Amino acid sequence: MRLGLSLLGVALLAAAVSAPGAREQAGVESNAVEAAQFGSPVTVALGDGVLMEFAWVAATNMWVGRHEVTNAQYRRFKPLRGQATKLNGESQPVVYVSWYDAMKFCLWLDEEHKQLLPPRYHFRLPTGAEWELFASCGESRTYPWGNPFPPRFGNYGPIDGYSDGFELTAPVTRSGANEWGLLGVGGNVWEWCYNSYRESKHHRMLRGGSWKEAYEAYLRTDFKNGSPPSTRFSNVGFRVVIGLGK
Repeated sequence: MRLGLSLLGVALLAAAVSAPGAREQAGVESNAVEAAQFGSPVTVALGDGVLMEFAWVAATNMWVGRHEVTNAQYRRFKPLRGQATKLNGESQPVVYVSWYDAMKFCLWLDEEHKQLLPPRYHFRLPTGAEWELFASCGESRTYPWGNPFPPRFGNYGPIDGYSDGFELTAPVTRSGANEWGLLGVGGNVWEWCYNSYRESKHHRMLRGGSWKEAYEAYLRTDFKNGSPPSTRFSNVGFRVVIGLGK
């Protein structure tokens, strides 16, 4: 189901990103390494050597962030305050971000880098269906790694017969990749999705599990979770895609 923000909601989010001084405060310095070409990966330079990498996923006709947005990437948009020390590493996924925060980050990326994208393509959150497709590599599989249990990769809570080696969130490059080279689709942090949860106007969808989860059902690629869009948790972050506008 395609659900969008109201026109007022979009306007408010856009204003928050493009308000006077917002670009300077975010420290924007450069654009993508090169314009996006269908079929090829995309790297976006956020300044100070901070990059965002996107993999082309033909099955979705879009680019998918190779991993969740990191603390370092999010800081190029907005300084982080009050992060727990053990969750604050540059290469750890950003947490304590609401759905609204994630949407503003995507709008900021569009504001700075839209000229490098094909017509009608935008930086945005994936839908729940898109997330499930790229997490499962386009197959009908139970978990991101396949059908057997326990996990073959991913950052979860304590599971008999499996250890990921991390107490809390893992650096995104060490969170395990599926066959399409996408990292962190198994645990680490729940990922905000664009659409609503169970037709509710008051909840947005979350997918993927997190470092806290050990219950087998939560690790499934088809498991759907949800939360009010204003909430912030230590095990919730987000991933950005480059796709047709919603």
